[in-house]
This record gives sequence, C-alpha cells and structure tokens, in this order.
Amino acid sequence: MTTIAAPTQRTPRVLRAGVLAVLAGTGLLVAAAGAFDGTAAVRSAGLGGALVIAFFAFGALNVGIAARIVPSTALLVAMMTYTIQVALVLMVFVVLRRSDAFDTTLTEGWLAAGLIVGTLTWITAQIVTTLRTPIPPWEGQTAQTGQSGSAEEVDAA
Repeated sequence: MTTIAAPTQRTPRVLRAGVLAVLAGTGLLVAAAGAFDGTAAVRSAGLGGALVIAFFAFGALNVGIAARIVPSTALLVAMMTYTIQVALVLMVFVVLRRSDAFDTTLTEGWLAAGLIVGTLTWITAQIVTTLRTPIPPWEGQTAQTGQSGSAEEVDAA
C-alpha cells in the first residue's frame, strides 16, 4: 500500500490551488485598483478575477468528468472547452461594450488586468500543484479497482 495520492484525489487539490491563487492575485489587483483608480477599477478587476475562476473551473470540471468517463476523449473535450471559453470571454467584452458599462461602471484596462493576472496565477498554481503531487505511473491506487501494483507485479503478469 502506498500513500501517494491517486488521480481522483489530486484533481480537487489542483482545482483548489487554482481558485485560491486567483483569489489572492485578484485581491492584490483589487487593492491596487482601489489605491490608484477608484470604484470602477475595483469592480473591473474583481469581475476579471471572477470570470477567470468561473471559466477555468468550468473547463477543468468538464475535462475531469470526460477523463473519468471516457479517458480517450479528454484532449478533445479540453480543446473544445478552451475554444468555448475564449468565445465566451469575447462575448462578455462585446456585451459590456454594447451596454456602455465601460463608460459608466467599469474600466476596460482593469478588467483586462484582472483577466490576465487571474489567468497567469491559475496556470502557475495548477502547474506547481500538479508537479508537487507525485504519482509514479507504475504504482498507486487505480481509480476503479482500488488495488495497488508495482512494475515488478506488472512484468510478472
């Protein structure tokens, strides 16, 4: 028996790390926006961080579900989800532009900064957390059987 985390245990840890990193990065950006630019900037930076959490969590959950059900479709689902996310962010900007929200309650620059900071912190947190969660391919609990195995046992079979 090993104490190494199985992939089903790793996924929530990686998602949690991404969300917490975006919250921290967005918090710092919101503080800077408040100090330099005012209420509209604070709203914009916060909205940017919230969009990053919503879109990336949606994508990660969809890919995780697809990988558990039909592992061979995970890459296809990831690419389709990413394409949908990019289109949705573009649509959010178009809707905000047409509604004149940037003229009254939001600022484009701080919203873009929120999206950029959120995206970079999400990606960094996911990479760091994934690399710090060692799961050797030759041992660990399998998702369906709950059995552990080693390279020697596989070679013997």
